Amino acid sequence: MLVTVIDNQKKPKNNWFANILMLIIGIFLTINSASLMTTLFIVLGIITICFGIFELVLYIKNKENESSTTLVSATTSSIIGILIIIFAPFFSSIINIFTGLFLLINALMKFNQGILVFPVDKPLFIYNVIWAVIFAILGFYTVFNQNVILIFIGVVLIISSLISILDSIRQK
Repeated sequence: MLVTVIDNQKKPKNNWFANILMLIIGIFLTINSASLMTTLFIVLGIITICFGIFELVLYIKNKENESSTTLVSATTSSIIGILIIIFAPFFSSIINIFTGLFLLINALMKFNQGILVFPVDKPLFIYNVIWAVIFAILGFYTVFNQNVILIFIGVVLIISSLISILDSIRQK
């Protein structure tokens, strides 16, 4: 008796373009994370200015139908957009500092939870203390270094894309 096995199971296709794009984005995030945050704020400022200009044009076209609040909104949006562009590096640093402080506070809470909730000789105490130390290190690193979160995301994207690329090579 001859048995024929039919494999109807489709293998998932590996998207080379997406993997290479993910690798490039990961490398960019890892290398240029500080400039990326500043660039994002500049783009936000440009969008805000464009919104202000759009409202100003709308006000000028329909002066009789538009209220003066449209003119005030257009002017305010444009000024805020200019300020965002001028102070983009400052805003990037502020987000960096707040992220670091958040991680430090989280570390203190984990350490406090480990001391108050779990006995010292239990594994959960050790687990909480280890996480508290990791969060504290990340917090200090984030406060004094630029954008550790974006660097971390970049590294994860690089690793993930390399694994996908190697997996697709192995499947061929």
